[in-house]
Amino acid sequence: CQPPAGPSSTTGGSAGGKMLGLSEDSSEGSTVACTSERASPASAPAEAGCPTPILLPQQQPMLTRLCMAEIPAVGSSPLPPPPQPPPPLAAPTPSAAPSVAGASSLKEVDNRVPDFTGRWLLSRIEGDFHALMVDVGAGWWQRWLAKRMNYGIGKVGQDIEQSGDDFTIVHQGGRCPATTAFRVGAPPQRTGGPDGAPMLVMARWEDSALRVRMRRPDGKKLPTGVRRLIDGNMVVEGKTSSGKVVRRIFTRRPTGQEEAA
Repeated sequence: CQPPAGPSSTTGGSAGGKMLGLSEDSSEGSTVACTSERASPASAPAEAGCPTPILLPQQQPMLTRLCMAEIPAVGSSPLPPPPQPPPPLAAPTPSAAPSVAGASSLKEVDNRVPDFTGRWLLSRIEGDFHALMVDVGAGWWQRWLAKRMNYGIGKVGQDIEQSGDDFTIVHQGGRCPATTAFRVGAPPQRTGGPDGAPMLVMARWEDSALRVRMRRPDGKKLPTGVRRLIDGNMVVEGKTSSGKVVRRIFTRRPTGQEEAA
């Protein structure tokens, strides 16, 4: 970097020009910047007679310009705060379900203990009832007579009185009525069986079904009975010793109907 030819001025302006890396052209009175071409003060020393060059802004490294651009100027307005997230949307209020007539009463019916009170008549049998009679200890002549009478279909009945967990069942259609009485949830209770012979009974609720376990006083177990109300009928279900299911379906007797002898 060489200053332009011509006599140097001795004025203060000339001295200042040398200090800033500038020189005056005496012929035209113009001032020329003295800088090295794409050279920084640290990489290349200034030539003799040329002061340390001053880098123009466009010659600064890209990273410096980027960092300086992010810094706000003194006296300028501060950066705006970051935008706040939008408030969460309020959950829609569920609309009230339309009321259905009888819905509450239907739920109460499903949850309450079924009421078996009434006069019931045997209408049909599903399964091998003869095998069930063998398991309860019926003799051959009892089984023969029961088969001749079609196992009591249309003749055998049960009259039930229920007060909560207290049951009284009167078995109709045999040589004489037989009564079975027990309380659900109580320890084994001595009572009479459908044939009038004594037995021990222990009953408990299973949802809407009544399970009754029975045995003779000498310890002989009898088939367990499960009693349910299905479609207005009373279904009494038992299992044979071989695991076969036998169902007796009872329908309500019409009012005033005489009992079968």
